[in-house]
Amino acid sequence: MDRLSIEILSLIAAAAASSGPQIDLSTVYDVWTLHDKPKFPGSGKPKENSLASCAAVSRDWQLAFEPFTFHTLVLSPKRIVQAERQGYLTPRRLGCIRYLAVPITFPLPWPWDVPIIFAQVGEWPPPSESDGVEEQKTIEGDESADAPDPAWEDVEGSEENDEDLDNDGYMDVEDDMQPPEERGYDKLFTAIIRSLFRVLKLAPVHENGQPYMDLRLGFPVPREYGWCFANGIEQPEAERLEVGWCSPLYLDLGFNQDELPNLPVIASCSFDLVSWSLFFAPESVCRLASKMPRLRKIKMHLSDMEWRNPELRVGLRERFARSLPLLPESVLDFELRYSRRVPRDHSHAPASIVPPDEKHDLLSQALFNFSRRENLLRFSAKGSFDLNILGTSEKALAACNGWPKLETYDVGFLAITPSGQWLAMAFTDNPNTDSFRDERWGPPKVRLSQTMHIVWSAPLGGQHRTCPV
Repeated sequence: MDRLSIEILSLIAAAAASSGPQIDLSTVYDVWTLHDKPKFPGSGKPKENSLASCAAVSRDWQLAFEPFTFHTLVLSPKRIVQAERQGYLTPRRLGCIRYLAVPITFPLPWPWDVPIIFAQVGEWPPPSESDGVEEQKTIEGDESADAPDPAWEDVEGSEENDEDLDNDGYMDVEDDMQPPEERGYDKLFTAIIRSLFRVLKLAPVHENGQPYMDLRLGFPVPREYGWCFANGIEQPEAERLEVGWCSPLYLDLGFNQDELPNLPVIASCSFDLVSWSLFFAPESVCRLASKMPRLRKIKMHLSDMEWRNPELRVGLRERFARSLPLLPESVLDFELRYSRRVPRDHSHAPASIVPPDEKHDLLSQALFNFSRRENLLRFSAKGSFDLNILGTSEKALAACNGWPKLETYDVGFLAITPSGQWLAMAFTDNPNTDSFRDERWGPPKVRLSQTMHIVWSAPLGGQHRTCPV
């Protein structure tokens, strides 16, 4: 077998990869079971038909199989840190990656996450938790090749330690749980992003100069919300958020993006909306994307669902508007889903969030300006926008240079604009007003395993019909 030519080995590797186990990126954020066991893709021991065993035959076999074992990767926060410390993601291996998903899953509630939260950010995860990690073999590639070290051992401890914990004690502590910002999640997010960029900066630029890597980032639902053994852990999270038992956390970088290295290999980047309580701050998304100078496509699925703190919502939208120009000029395909729940009760009169000294919604105006970029081919924006996303006036439209190369222009309006104007009216003459959560706004509707997770009513949904503007 060692005497086979590299060409024949490449054919064998391609055939084995086409029939071997595949990582389903549509379920990449389904990371928890009902018994605190992670179901992270590829965690644990490699499968019987894993390509990693083939790559262990010889050096030639390793070279033939690694383009397939590294084609699609799902990296946990621990794997990112291991890659940086141990260097197993070499430039050659990074050059094989085409799809990279990073579910930014934070540690479990106390007592599991105590060593993480109180560790110094620069030493995350704590050195004591990684001292015993064996040096990984050179043939190890994707997560399935990293046996026997579970992908989440540094976060939740070994199975033996889990069995020693008192479940009743866990429930008592959960009632007094600190909010995410007090548990250090903002600092952990900063540390994870820094480590990820330091790893990816080693990825080589191909001879043709074209980017080749698709990057996906998202926050899975925190595990504490699934302890009630519900059918889906996203529903208790949404319900606790609505009744005020917890507050959403909008995670920002916490440092200047100029401190991050450029990633010219990123061709497409998606920021997925999964959790009801953990979100990317829109400004941070633009700042991260600004470090991808050859980015071709960006998909931003963000949350505009802040309703308890109007000032916070206004601030998030304004900073989003100011940061849109940071997106690289290389972007050809722009997609934004800015989700917000729409009330069924047509008697609801929302206050305007447009600043008193402004005539128009700043974000809508910024999106209109962005859509006129010279290189842009596809523009899609769905959310709560004013009509000035289509232009502030006929005079302004006549004065602009138009859309030089735009092929697709897709705008979806929610039923209520930022100025408080209704763009739709209810089908029924008797709007529902009995129950705030289920009747006024509708029950939570989320699907954890797909990209569009949070309830989405654009353009108007089945509860409304269009009314004249």
